[in-house]
Amino acid sequence: MSPTYRTLRQRCQREWVAFGVLPGDLEKLIVAFVDHHNHQCYHEVLKNLTPAKNPEVSHMTRNCLRRLLLGAVGAAVVSGVAIADDVDALVGAMLGNTPIIDDLKSLTDSIGGRVTGSPSNSAAVTWALARFKQADVVATAEEFEMPSQWQELEASANVSGDISFAARVVAKPFSTGTDGSLSAPLVDGARGTADDFDRLAEMAHEAWVLVETAVLDDNIGLAGLFAEYGSAAATAQLAIDAGVAGIVFMSSRPKNLLYRLPMLSSKDKLPILVMERENAERALRLLRAGNSLTLQATIEIDGGYAYQSSNVIGEIRGSSRPDEIVLLGAHLDSYDLGTGALDNGANVTMLIDIARQIRRLGLQPERTIRFALWNGEEQGFFGSWQYTERHEDELDNHVMAASFDIGTGRITGFFTGGRPGLPAIVDQQLAPVAGLGPFQQVDIPLVGTDNFDFMIEGVPNLIAAQADANYASNYHAASDTFDKVDQRQLKLNSAIAAALVWGFANTADRLPRQTHDDIDALINATDLEQQMRTFGVWEDWASGIRGRQSSSEALEGDPEAGVPSASENQTDISLPPAVAVSSSAVVATSVITDDAPVADENYGLKEPLPPPEENTLQVTVTSVSKNLSNRFLFATESGQVWLQTDQRRARFEDTPFKAEIRPGSMGSYFLKPDSSTVSVRVRREK
Repeated sequence: MSPTYRTLRQRCQREWVAFGVLPGDLEKLIVAFVDHHNHQCYHEVLKNLTPAKNPEVSHMTRNCLRRLLLGAVGAAVVSGVAIADDVDALVGAMLGNTPIIDDLKSLTDSIGGRVTGSPSNSAAVTWALARFKQADVVATAEEFEMPSQWQELEASANVSGDISFAARVVAKPFSTGTDGSLSAPLVDGARGTADDFDRLAEMAHEAWVLVETAVLDDNIGLAGLFAEYGSAAATAQLAIDAGVAGIVFMSSRPKNLLYRLPMLSSKDKLPILVMERENAERALRLLRAGNSLTLQATIEIDGGYAYQSSNVIGEIRGSSRPDEIVLLGAHLDSYDLGTGALDNGANVTMLIDIARQIRRLGLQPERTIRFALWNGEEQGFFGSWQYTERHEDELDNHVMAASFDIGTGRITGFFTGGRPGLPAIVDQQLAPVAGLGPFQQVDIPLVGTDNFDFMIEGVPNLIAAQADANYASNYHAASDTFDKVDQRQLKLNSAIAAALVWGFANTADRLPRQTHDDIDALINATDLEQQMRTFGVWEDWASGIRGRQSSSEALEGDPEAGVPSASENQTDISLPPAVAVSSSAVVATSVITDDAPVADENYGLKEPLPPPEENTLQVTVTSVSKNLSNRFLFATESGQVWLQTDQRRARFEDTPFKAEIRPGSMGSYFLKPDSSTVSVRVRREK
């Protein structure tokens, strides 16, 4: 037995038997290929393989085994036989023996949960850079500002009254703290619907409202998860309107499992807890039996200040069309209760492994391939948003941006974002791995992960559609750990993703970038607005701070539009020391709300607040300048200075001019000149 034959035989028996091929058929296949050096020979053997007992597995085997064998070789030539197709080699390499599982163990077991802004998240950035470097892939950390920190430091609760007991709880992102402990009556909010709040009436006011939830398990899956998101957002708004002290959601996961389901549409508005299901059910039974209960809860949050985070961007430069970019993305951050294996460590390691195998095989794509590991996804897709800001001048040349973010369930196709021409192109790129299907593209726009900002920038975007598997039941939970990963399916998914990216990197087909009007039409024709409201990103789009600008919104310094840059209109100002901007400036984090503090009803501003229903502040900008980081500084007639914190380019006319300032998300503000539809995100400097 030759060394080549022995190595291939061992690898095949170890790695391919799971595909339903009998050992004898493997023997015939390898002998035919290695001893006869003849593609036609092993194709004949392949066609005559004994079918496995499972017809679907057998079909997959017949379609994919040639690629497996070619990939296992790991070189361009075996015994003088050249590998005919790069995608065959790449797919086969992904299905062979690679470090993907060891990488995932390292990321989840050694680093663990990776909340954006935490030390473990910083360690994950360093880890990812090192993995790309080991794979001979150029990678950089692209820093960006997160507008407001949120991490739970403590959450505890005790039920007292007619019956007393302790209950395990966690705070929902982005709950407020309780400023010590908060004791209030505990009332039965049933399912938290409008009818339920009507029934409670004044009982809900300044009470903890306990809301019952449906069980979320693997049988209900992703449909149940999205339903929980939607109902929780609706309940939170009803609770705010009712003036509750706080909300306690019953955990939807049995067996005392706790998790963090972010409340992006009600950020920083009231205390919100998740209570272990069994004790929440106990409390409801007691309340429904006529008992009087009080909940005393403590929530301590580290938050309310801006901080720096980083995306990790790996790149393999294209050969003939290097300025055209195909992007694969997966978010690096996670929540802290588990170790972020399904969400989203598995897909992070998959992207690294695809880059690694492309380099190992010496393959050269025509277009540039970028591998983006995002941060700030869980807080509202901030990392991918800041990428689109930073790379705004390149977005016309982004051929496709794909997101992988649903654990290790089988990839069944892709959400193609309501772009009618895109499903056919995806079908074409998945043809080499048709045996791992079937695949069905779903041409609807979807909000919920890092495709979002590419979608509202008009870039063709994809989300991997995946079988529910065990994703929903472990979502953001303490149970999201390495042992939940389907390692075999992760390998198969990596082959599918590799074929997709390689196809897009080399095909002549591409769709144009959509205009603002195209995107607006898509929103009007679908349920996108409601999705965006659920995830707390609607106002960013509606204000013009996020997404592609309309053609009528002239960009700063655009020579074709004849618009002078801000620097040409700039008025030199000499700011008094009290408001001079420095790198150590303190950020004012209070948000303008309807209920102004008695001690400072104008929030430190000399301009009066408008009527509460408008929720905006009218100011006069007397001068515009720039700081050392080339960000705009807006000085108002009251002496206040507002610093631009995003990278939005907008037209700022000759000073003075009228503007409005209104609250945004995550403790930030928007400043919009009266004569413009473009807002910029700002913070107030002291």
